[in-house]
Amino acid sequence: MSTKKRKQQKETIKENIEENIFRPVKLNIKHFNLTDKQKSLVEIALKKDTKIVFINGVSGSSKTFLSVYCSLHMLNMNPKYEIKYIRTIAESGERALGALPGTVDEKFNPFMMPLYDKLDELLPIAQSKYLEDQGYIEALPVNFLRGATWNDKIVIADECFEDSVVLETDKGQKTLKTILKNPSLYKVLSFDENEMKFVFNKVLNTFNKGEQYISEIVLDGRSKIRSTKNHRYLTNHGWKKLEDLKIGDAIISSCKNNHAKRALNNDQKDLIFGSILGDGSIYMHTKNSARLTCIHGIKQENYAAFKAKMFDKDLSHVKENGFSKKPAVRFSTKSFYFPIDGCLYDYAINNLNLKSLAIAWQDDGYYNPKVKHGYLWSCATNKSANDKLAKKINELGFDCCAEEKKKKDKTYYVIRFRNAGFDNFSKKIAPFIHESMAYKIPEKYSDLVGSYIWNNNFEDYSLRIVADIKLDLYKNNVYDIEVENAHNFVVSTCKSISGSKVVAHNCQNYSTKELITLLTRIGENTKLFICGDAMQSDIGSKSGFMKIYDVFNNEESENKGVYCFQFEEEDIMRSEILKYIVRILKKLDKPAAH
Repeated sequence: MSTKKRKQQKETIKENIEENIFRPVKLNIKHFNLTDKQKSLVEIALKKDTKIVFINGVSGSSKTFLSVYCSLHMLNMNPKYEIKYIRTIAESGERALGALPGTVDEKFNPFMMPLYDKLDELLPIAQSKYLEDQGYIEALPVNFLRGATWNDKIVIADECFEDSVVLETDKGQKTLKTILKNPSLYKVLSFDENEMKFVFNKVLNTFNKGEQYISEIVLDGRSKIRSTKNHRYLTNHGWKKLEDLKIGDAIISSCKNNHAKRALNNDQKDLIFGSILGDGSIYMHTKNSARLTCIHGIKQENYAAFKAKMFDKDLSHVKENGFSKKPAVRFSTKSFYFPIDGCLYDYAINNLNLKSLAIAWQDDGYYNPKVKHGYLWSCATNKSANDKLAKKINELGFDCCAEEKKKKDKTYYVIRFRNAGFDNFSKKIAPFIHESMAYKIPEKYSDLVGSYIWNNNFEDYSLRIVADIKLDLYKNNVYDIEVENAHNFVVSTCKSISGSKVVAHNCQNYSTKELITLLTRIGENTKLFICGDAMQSDIGSKSGFMKIYDVFNNEESENKGVYCFQFEEEDIMRSEILKYIVRILKKLDKPAAH
């Protein structure tokens, strides 16, 4: 073929793809041996007049497999078709949590795995990837469907059902099994991400999502949380997958026991940064977990009391402190989350602002009214660190320089504010100065002293620090729950007051209302496959799938192009052992003989 003809062919293919009227690759769908009932489903599904196919069957009876198999054949017959894969947003393991923030693609990619598996099973890998890359496949949460109308679409809706777990409710800790008996009686604890506080919201539904591999997070205090590894946890830096968490990360919690780290507000953080540069010291007792200790001379007792109150602590008195043997006061905070990567002094400098600089000045600043300039006695241990501090203060808009002072053959590092720079500096920090420390700035700014009201209230939530992570430990049923006006709920690692209580994400599931939403999206030239397994449902008559299935399982519906298929043990394709397991598990539903 000539270069000119090859170029023309490429341009024609590109134009046809953009117009969605041509697929350059004919799908090579692999052949499989099907049962008679499965062959009947394929034959009916491919009929032009068929609109909806309900598939109710035991695990392994190829419900999803057949839906994808038929969809691929329809793609070959009609290149305008697209596949819509409908599932729910999140899932969680027992005593676990998860979440899915981000775009719809980011939320849904983990939950397309059953579809990806079937595509890889039915097609050559290159063709499977082609369908994904070219946008012939789209995943959507069931609760994104309102207002949509599907034309020229193949829609596959997969299954999920209820399980039990311990939740935090307005009536104490309750299992999902208890809540399910009368959900209207309960409100579950949820986290308002806008207000950053916990609130109670109504329980709308609870669901089980089948068997999945369970992973585990160990928190400080050795509490354990379990979930599938692709579930997301609400941390103080946003939502993260379990497998993306690192040791030292902090998960938001409602727990208030000794292992929980109180979440600091911004004023408390600024006071800590200023104290690191002044008369405070930080003790790191585990990764990203710290305590602040401050010691002040007795003349600064009122100021020290203010600092202690910021952390709900009282002062203790020291008769003889340090080398000077002078009386002093001190306090130590409880542990708090404090992520440090590198030098503590550099960390404090990088986070320096007016408030933290005001604290450092009250701790170690010196003002001489006669010469009208001031010195900040730096805690730097070398010239380089002192230069960094001076550079940061200059960046904040205050004219200063780094200097060294000799005293008894010892070098001290200081920051000197020049006259004009010190006047500007004093005016700006005056609102953050405690009344008892007003002597440290020029008297002309005394009316500004103490005008800022420091916030000494901790945040409404606590933080639990990740101590260990273990992936894919075992398989177990996974669950989720639907909560009114929220996308998360609080679960416990155990049914006790001291158990870890952490934030989990919820999803919309296939209740009757949501299946009605799904069904009423259908438009011209669209086929809808709805898969379910009544055997796995723990909610009995509340199962939306079985209610809708029963309504359409009649001759009138078939005349309208709506078909219902029931697959049994003999239709299982996955393995012989699964046939045996399903046959044995059916006995659980039979009454015992007397």
